[in-house]
Amino acid sequence: MVDNSSTSALISGGTQGLGMAVAECLIKQGCTKLTITGRNADRGEGAAAQLREAGADCLFVPGLRDIATVGALVREVDGPVSVVMGLSGPPLSVAELGDAGVRRVSIGGSLARATFGLVRQAAREILDHGTFGYAAEQIPDAELCRLFSRASEST
Repeated sequence: MVDNSSTSALISGGTQGLGMAVAECLIKQGCTKLTITGRNADRGEGAAAQLREAGADCLFVPGLRDIATVGALVREVDGPVSVVMGLSGPPLSVAELGDAGVRRVSIGGSLARATFGLVRQAAREILDHGTFGYAAEQIPDAELCRLFSRASEST
């Protein structure tokens, strides 16, 4: 048998057919860093349960938009469910997700996209009004230096 324990895989269309078969095979071969994607939520939920049965230890399901769906998925799947937040839809709190049984939350690239949104607002202010009011919200230099010095101490 092939050892895929150090393999990372992204399978587009992994909720059915050949994609699902490849995902199951990789799990059986020890792959622990596996992501599947698909466009159908019902098939995605079914695939998550099927992969859990095949040995996946965490299910990571982006795009869930309401707490009822999150709760239903957690109840249906025998294992931890990781939810991606900060993408779109109504904001759910960490407390709400915890109450629904979610044990892992990811924010993906949402902080970076939020940062770019602030940069766009600042640039628009300069272009449209010729003002620099955005600067009132920036992190003071001393605080930023403290943040980075703490980060370098921990590495």
